[in-house]
Amino acid sequence: MKIKSLFIFITFWFAFSCVTHLPFSSAKSKRESIKNIKDYIHFNKNEFNSIKNNDSILYEMSLSIEKEIDPKLIERRLDSFLLNSYSKKEFLHMLKLDRVGNGWVFELDRNASESKLLKIDSYDELEMVLKKIDNGFSGENIIKVKSDTLSPKD
Repeated sequence: MKIKSLFIFITFWFAFSCVTHLPFSSAKSKRESIKNIKDYIHFNKNEFNSIKNNDSILYEMSLSIEKEIDPKLIERRLDSFLLNSYSKKEFLHMLKLDRVGNGWVFELDRNASESKLLKIDSYDELEMVLKKIDNGFSGENIIKVKSDTLSPKD
């Protein structure tokens, strides 16, 4: 009886210890990411306790650290999230935009009308737009805009 219960206990323990922590590939990679986050970003115990159980936030922050995003920018985004200025989804999107943006700084503007904003549906589309803008400012390529053939010409 004791051997059977010990065997069941060991089986369950082994099964739960091998479970990956999504989005991380393993518990070890999660621990390493947490260590990198603590070393790279300086925040107090309360701030860390509020995000330590949220794997998606830890994962996005670790990706931002790997991409060497400015720690002050990540801290500012984290402060805004902790002060409820950003929702979790907005915070994750802002971290991803910072990684994709190649040094561009993005801010949320909740007061702007939709007619004055770009409509970008994916991060791939955003990367393409930013590359075209960068190339336009560098003078390497001219941004080509196709005119609408259906609209009347002035």
